[in-house]
Amino acid sequence: MQRIFYVVLRTYVWVGLHFYFRQLRVTGTQYIPKGAVLFAANHQNAFLDALLIVCSSKRYTHFLTRADIFRNSWVKKLLGLINLIPIYRIRDGWQSLGENQTTFDRCTDILLQGEALVIFPEGNHGWKRQLRPLSKGFTRALQGALEQQPQQPVHVVPVGINYTAHEPFRTSVHVVYGPNFMANEIYRPNDPASALALREHLTQRMQPLITHIPEQHYEPVYAALEATAP
Repeated sequence: MQRIFYVVLRTYVWVGLHFYFRQLRVTGTQYIPKGAVLFAANHQNAFLDALLIVCSSKRYTHFLTRADIFRNSWVKKLLGLINLIPIYRIRDGWQSLGENQTTFDRCTDILLQGEALVIFPEGNHGWKRQLRPLSKGFTRALQGALEQQPQQPVHVVPVGINYTAHEPFRTSVHVVYGPNFMANEIYRPNDPASALALREHLTQRMQPLITHIPEQHYEPVYAALEATAP
């Protein structure tokens, strides 16, 4: 019943997004595999980013979002119906961070069941046209599945979400799915260096999918882009 509700709601949201944006392009969907997959996307526009992936990927997805929106019991039930999972941050209180173990256990179950998980590995959202450093939470979301069933393939699909304007209403967006890779081929249990290698590999895969302006050149390059924008 929950899956039916999810699919129906996703269809309505997808139609709504096509009205919201003047142009909505999606490329690279051929890289979306069957089975366990983690979609890792840049994060510029809060909840809208998640909706674009949920709708365009056509997978039954679960995704992590900030825990403070779960405080209302009725909202919590609704968010559960659409597969949102709370992730706790320091700003939610040090005592809350222990709740993340339950969240990561849920991620493990999702991946071992061959389903799809969406995560924004930068850890927060921001408008600057660059990929921010990826957080450790990305590897923790994968860690349980990779250690419990190291032979079960877990694919990672890098995703680039590109808005033409900070206020996206009636502007354009391009969602780019990049070639997937198997996390199992990089991550090794109980090897911190391999977790770092996994983050670095994902960084290299994500940067070409977005407009990434290095910090040292940001202001002049961004100004030039804005000057040539239609």
